[in-house]
Amino acid sequence: METRQLRIFVTVYRCGSFTRAAEQLSTSQPAVSE
Repeated sequence: METRQLRIFVTVYRCGSFTRAAEQLSTSQPAVSE
C-alpha cells in the first residue's frame, strides 16, 4: 500500500464518507473511491 492510498483510507474512515474525504483531500470523489 502506498502512502497516498493509506492517507485516503484513513481520511475516508475519519470522515465516514468518500465525498467528505474527497473534500478534505481536495480531490475528486472518483479518485478517492478507486
